Amino acid sequence: MQRFGLQFSFTIEKGELERTPVGSHKRRTLSEPLPGASRVTPHTMIKLQLYTVLLSLFALLVQRPALVAASAKPKNLLANGYFLAESVCGPADSPMSDLVNLSSMAALEEATFGDYKKGSVSMTFESSNNSALSGSAADAEWDSFFPKNKGFISQDIENNTVLYSISGFHAMHCLDTARRVLEVHYNVASNASKTKVNTDAIYGSYYHIHHCLIYLREMVTCTADPALEHHIYFANGTASFGGDGTKHECRDFNALYNISDQSHEAAKMACGGSDE
Repeated sequence: MQRFGLQFSFTIEKGELERTPVGSHKRRTLSEPLPGASRVTPHTMIKLQLYTVLLSLFALLVQRPALVAASAKPKNLLANGYFLAESVCGPADSPMSDLVNLSSMAALEEATFGDYKKGSVSMTFESSNNSALSGSAADAEWDSFFPKNKGFISQDIENNTVLYSISGFHAMHCLDTARRVLEVHYNVASNASKTKVNTDAIYGSYYHIHHCLIYLREMVTCTADPALEHHIYFANGTASFGGDGTKHECRDFNALYNISDQSHEAAKMACGGSDE
């Protein structure tokens, strides 16, 4: 048994290692091992290489689910400018009837939000101290920013009631997700948040949070708000750029909320449901 380091050992067959006798005064060349050093035979080298390959394969198998999740492509994207729509009424009898041209999506956006995009409202940012810090109170406050359908829009396109996500509510969902994960991390979350984060393998995963952070970064660069913020001075003499009291030119969030909410009611009626 040949030992390497602390308590790490593996069996090497007899004759695989040859030692240069300790105390030999023979002049050595650069290619010769130092006195007492082990010289690895070709057979041993092959075994070590195979061992390394097996370790690499094992690591790849362990990491494969995460790699697949990170590199997965959306399944609803199809060629020639079409995508497979999700109907608010459920899947159609024929998958082909759920195919929608992307140009229809652009036309819907212009028809629904054309006037909305032209208008703007003034908004003064408030101190974060005015908002609930955590727990059930924070859950209720954040939930109030979502319409009944959580921020989707349903429209009849090409004989199908198609479901779309509205980007502003997608961003709100990402912020709410990050908030819940942080509250769980700091042990200030409500039981509802703990259950949602700890039992849903996708919702509270690192890859979901990473997606949300990148999405929010893109939203910020898209908006590129030029509003100027001033120092906020505190009683202890410190100051910071907190953004409190700064006026911004914004889109009308309440109008976007109403558009999504009304679409939800109309879609339920179109699918044969009630408006309750």
